Amino acid sequence: MLKKTALVSLLIFSCLSTAQVSEALYSSSKNNADANNELELVVGVEDVAYFPLFDFFTGSPTFTTELLDEFASQNNYKFIYYPMPVKRFGMWLFEKDIDLKFPDNSRWNESEEINKLAKDKLTYSDTVLNLVAGTITVDPSVDDTQDIKVLGTLLGFFPTLWIEHISNNSVKLYETSSTLMLLQQLVRGQLDAVNLEPNVVNHYLRKLNKPRVTINKNFKYEIYSYHLSTRQHPRVIAQFNEFLKNNKSFVEGLKKKYQILDPEEYIR
Repeated sequence: MLKKTALVSLLIFSCLSTAQVSEALYSSSKNNADANNELELVVGVEDVAYFPLFDFFTGSPTFTTELLDEFASQNNYKFIYYPMPVKRFGMWLFEKDIDLKFPDNSRWNESEEINKLAKDKLTYSDTVLNLVAGTITVDPSVDDTQDIKVLGTLLGFFPTLWIEHISNNSVKLYETSSTLMLLQQLVRGQLDAVNLEPNVVNHYLRKLNKPRVTINKNFKYEIYSYHLSTRQHPRVIAQFNEFLKNNKSFVEGLKKKYQILDPEEYIR
């Protein structure tokens, strides 16, 4: 099992790149024995700070880690979280030796190649969270797409609701690996809007002592959902679905703890 002492973590993170850190954590975890005979499963996760939903480099608990660790505990699993670049998100379950993937959604299979690979081979869990994708502006009265010249998002994410405007170059897409930096640039006026989940946005705005915002309903928005997925372990997904059904109050408690609002709160 993976042993994370403060000293080892400091040495690893100071000497290695993000990709190397992921490989080191993965290899170390796979090579250690488990005295309790727990079944170790590797969960592919995104290598971005997206608190309160997930953040696998600070070591802080998040909605995702508390939820999946509780499921693992109830079913005698040990989850090893393997942060991976979002750029190859669709290929994780086919290119890497991972057992599960979170978050996932069948709608995110963005290419014909991935759709062919995924057909009848992937199993998705029931919905874990419903979230909302939309455009966030400092001034909620902005209502003309011509006012959005520079749109910010995280590296590897793609704002599909703006794909036409990005394709015809009427909107410039700015990408960075730092969620906090995106929000700093938004409040400074260096970005006209960001395309991020509003629960995440509001967490980082609180850190900046800035007022809470909501999505700008003058632009398109949509509800989407988080799922757990697998290629090799449909039985685990069936157990996870049962866990979600039997632990609704626990899930709701986590949402309250991490101030994760349902989409209706942002679109009403």
